[in-house]
Amino acid sequence: MFLAGHGYNQIIRELTEQSYKSRYGKPISKGTLGTILRNEKYTGTYIFNLTDSKDAAGKRNGNRHKNSEDVIRVEGGMPQLVTKEDFQKAQDKMNQNKRQPGAYKAKEMYLLSGLIVCGECLKKVGIQYAMMGNTKYSGRSKLKYVTYRCGNRDRTKACKNPELRREYIEAYVLAQLQEKIFNDEAIPVLAKQLNEYQKSKQTSVKADQQRLIKSLEGVERQIDNIVNAVAGGLNNPAILEKLSSLEQQKIELETKLLEAQQVKEKAAITEDALRQLLSGFQDHITSRNLPEIKKFIGSYVEKVIVYKEHVEVIFKLQVVDLIDGGEGSRTPVRR
Repeated sequence: MFLAGHGYNQIIRELTEQSYKSRYGKPISKGTLGTILRNEKYTGTYIFNLTDSKDAAGKRNGNRHKNSEDVIRVEGGMPQLVTKEDFQKAQDKMNQNKRQPGAYKAKEMYLLSGLIVCGECLKKVGIQYAMMGNTKYSGRSKLKYVTYRCGNRDRTKACKNPELRREYIEAYVLAQLQEKIFNDEAIPVLAKQLNEYQKSKQTSVKADQQRLIKSLEGVERQIDNIVNAVAGGLNNPAILEKLSSLEQQKIELETKLLEAQQVKEKAAITEDALRQLLSGFQDHITSRNLPEIKKFIGSYVEKVIVYKEHVEVIFKLQVVDLIDGGEGSRTPVRR
């Protein structure tokens, strides 16, 4: 669709209608779509060690790439879904679009794009229609209003969920972030939970390494047996085909093991580090640094569901409910 001239909004609408979601279960956003179009792995090239390691807070910037000599590429290392010719055409077209920013630059920044969905459609038809940014002018003085409204409203006119003023909903989500996650009472609990999660991930990585080592040893034993048999005079086409398959398995296992070994044990996350993170977040809010605020929201908010009478904010992390004192990994906040 992209090569045929369709825009991101058209492609996203088509994907939404067919119930496609991102690998994290979220609606496809423009950012996700751009990442897909840039992903060389779809051409059959397995790539890893591409991005810089995580920072002290455990966050990774997927857009910050390492030097080309540090990136490991394995041609034919995974199934090819897109021809290299089509992939290159897409890159050329995206680069051409970059050189024409006036036609493609968004006039407004929506902090909740990709996160905010229509609760009424979800309740009525079971589909999470994304709420899209919308600008309109009203009254004699043509005052400008920037809102979020359900994408299904434009497509079918069936949704009756009212539009929501951008400044209201974005301010509300920011307030909930500060109240539920970035505050003095929640930080000790958050630090403990992050360290427990980090420890569990490290244990999982070590288990994966041991499993890969055992699998690699098994494949190498099979290769040695076949090589010895061939050296002893056995020359069967099926045996040679099996040897070729095992050699490919060995390459894949070695690649995965090398990737797993790149994972370093992380230092414990301290409460002071989280407070510094909070301080940076508040500085961004004060200075209205919208790109950084948008990154923060994307890191800690899983979804914002808008109903006619209330809004639910679902966080990605376990947070303390300061009203009821309970804890949960999905904490709806209603207004």
